[in-house]
Amino acid sequence: MAKVPDDDDVDAVTVVQEAVDRLAHILFVSVGSLQRDALPVPLQEEKEHSARVLKTRSEGQVRDPTAFAEMLETLAKDLMDTSRSIDDAIDQLPHMDKTKDQQLEMIAELEKENVKSAEELNAKVEVAAELLSQVRETLQTVAKTKLNITSR
Repeated sequence: MAKVPDDDDVDAVTVVQEAVDRLAHILFVSVGSLQRDALPVPLQEEKEHSARVLKTRSEGQVRDPTAFAEMLETLAKDLMDTSRSIDDAIDQLPHMDKTKDQQLEMIAELEKENVKSAEELNAKVEVAAELLSQVRETLQTVAKTKLNITSR
């Protein structure tokens, strides 16, 4: 199951990413467990040789079939639960109920707002730079006056 965030600082995309990471972990564990615990299955052309290898491995590695089946069931359940939590988290993403065209319109509006905000920010930076220049000139004048320095 995906972790449900306790605080409001975690956004919906992070919840989806954590669920996808958990799903990848479950898949790796599942494949590794199957590779480790499953007995080999002979191919048709190697039937006699493989039967001997299978018998030797089976005798050397006693496995509880019930425990193996339970492990497979647990891994499958975890996989399905995590997949469901990913679907739920995706459904919680903002604007997932909009069509592609609506989303493109919204993106275009956001880009316009971004350009407008950037222009406003640049204008404020220019004003701040001019004020800084005036402050520096004033400080130089005050320093010269206090130190009785005259221009040469």
